[in-house]
Amino acid sequence: MKIQFPPTRIFLLTALLCLPVLAAAGEPKGNLPARESLRIGRFESPGEYVKDFFVIKNGDTYHLFYNVGTADGKQDWMTAGNEESFGHATSKDLKKWRRHERVIPVQGDDWEGKTVSAPSILRTGKGFSMIYTGFDKQAHGCQRIGLATSPDLFHWTRCEKNPVYVGPAWTDWKPGVWADCRDAHVVEHGGKHYLLTMVRHKDGRGAIAIARSSDLKQWKDLGWAIRVKGSPESPVVFTHAGKFYLIVGADVGACYMSESIESNDWKRVDAFKYPPQGFWSGFEVFRDGARYIAAAFEWKYNGNHIDFWELKFDGDKPYVIYTKADVKRNEKGNQERKNNRRPRGAILWSWLRGHANPRRSVARPFRAAPYFMTLSQGCASLRPGLSWRAAMRLGFHGTPLHDSITIRFSPQAAATASASTTRRSVPAFCPWFRAAASLRK
Repeated sequence: MKIQFPPTRIFLLTALLCLPVLAAAGEPKGNLPARESLRIGRFESPGEYVKDFFVIKNGDTYHLFYNVGTADGKQDWMTAGNEESFGHATSKDLKKWRRHERVIPVQGDDWEGKTVSAPSILRTGKGFSMIYTGFDKQAHGCQRIGLATSPDLFHWTRCEKNPVYVGPAWTDWKPGVWADCRDAHVVEHGGKHYLLTMVRHKDGRGAIAIARSSDLKQWKDLGWAIRVKGSPESPVVFTHAGKFYLIVGADVGACYMSESIESNDWKRVDAFKYPPQGFWSGFEVFRDGARYIAAAFEWKYNGNHIDFWELKFDGDKPYVIYTKADVKRNEKGNQERKNNRRPRGAILWSWLRGHANPRRSVARPFRAAPYFMTLSQGCASLRPGLSWRAAMRLGFHGTPLHDSITIRFSPQAAATASASTTRRSVPAFCPWFRAAASLRK
């Protein structure tokens, strides 16, 4: 299916796309461009790509642990040698980094024999404890949670009771097949430890499972914090003014708030926004004294990076200072965000598409019984659902498809699409509801 805009709309769209260029040309050279990044730090490692990561500060030194692999045109976790241990780097200022030997290499032929992923660390006693995800070598994609301890963040010992956590009974987790139980984030509150993990409910929806423990080895299931369509990957929890905040990424990309970490009714905070340019994932938030720092990695081929920004609060709503434009908006009180208005770009795109109501289904022919495709191990599986946020980002940024990214398309396309397909890139500005056509063999 091709999108055909009326000539008038094509003219107006072309004019609007030229406005930022004209505005930049007429901007005084002494001023900081509104969209220039105000990041306070960056990490990149020549010859390597980085993914899920965690930052902990010990004394005056930041320690960064991250998924790592060889930078190339694929950067696939399934490639031998990729994401088979954690990278480790240190910095005093989040700008100049020193790399160290990798830690927690894969071992054995079972639950953590293929990949180790998504570290999360906290202080325990006189040392540190790391929670991480292991991917089974025999059943690629079957995920479990492990525990390791260290006295100094450089030398790590695995727990003899590993794995310490798997998907609870209300999830679809089972051994021997692809089973979601990953990206666990661990925090301490009130003398107890809490684990928040991305899982898949039996009804097919993604969820963040909550569990509680006193020793990090035995966990009591507390149900789910959120249950949504899509894959709420890379959960991170932080506190402010007596409230708990939960950020999840991938195709969900949202922030939630609760009065209790054990709550099963977290409320979405619509104010939280992602960086204005690029495709970002793996959000982390950590405290450095009185200030909050947000970080994320950008999806790119042939190497990528992790950026750091300041995170602030407008009342009980968090926001990140990405650019000078964010500073200006928040200095003025950010009335659009306070009034919960739709972004102007979304309304404009909806109008150009011929839709009067931007909240209505994006593609008219596809309103009935949509499906989504979940990519894993280079194969595609189809099931009823609806998740087009990530596909929209992919379409606008030409970013390669990755595990758990979902693409919305029609039942007709679902019936004809190949049952197994290799990963492809979505061309820049390719409409998301046409993505299925580019995935067919």
